[in-house]
Amino acid sequence: MNDESFNQISKELCDAIGMLEHSGLIDYNGHVSCRMADGSIAINSGASNRADLGPGDITVVDAAGQTQAGRLAAPRERFLHTQLYAARSDIHAIVHAHSIWSTTLSTSDIEYAPVFAQGALVGEVPLFPEVASIGTVELGRAVASCLGNRRALILQSHGIVVCGSTIQEAVVLSYYLEENARRQILAHGAGQCRPMTEAERAAAARSLWSADLFEKAWRYYHAKWAKGRVDRS
Repeated sequence: MNDESFNQISKELCDAIGMLEHSGLIDYNGHVSCRMADGSIAINSGASNRADLGPGDITVVDAAGQTQAGRLAAPRERFLHTQLYAARSDIHAIVHAHSIWSTTLSTSDIEYAPVFAQGALVGEVPLFPEVASIGTVELGRAVASCLGNRRALILQSHGIVVCGSTIQEAVVLSYYLEENARRQILAHGAGQCRPMTEAERAAAARSLWSADLFEKAWRYYHAKWAKGRVDRS
């Protein structure tokens, strides 16, 4: 494990969790992980204060979920991360959040469907039907099977799992998923919801899926979080 690259990943993970907590997607639980070049996984510890993270709150586990480095233990749901990485070589970052609107969607009869352009970038979002915490290898494998080749899923009455090729991508897609769920629920409350057509979804993906636009969204949410930290100080 290269110390310089680990330090950079630790900072990005701390920023990501801080941003998600500030926006209400993560509360006192939830985690973000990153698969490093040597195959090990950096993730915030189970005991970490999501509202006040530092480099010491990031731990490293191997593919089996065993702690390799860090002063604090990995979260109990580490198997959610290890089994998704084992199943998908294209995944390099994972967000597990307890976002309110997306979780509320799972407790209704409303299925996720894109209703605005960025929501279409998340793609199809299946529902994992078990309420339990993903605290075993077997449950982790079941989540990976439910996800398949998709980017995200919703855990019944629990939260969301969003995957990306980078930390930025996974975090920004988490924001898009949550915002889409909010708009869906509001539209249903107003009496009618019009999901985007397949053609509209495809057009949105063609025009909006770019590293530059993910970076732009990341900078926006990062700046709001950073401003909030200053305002609270």
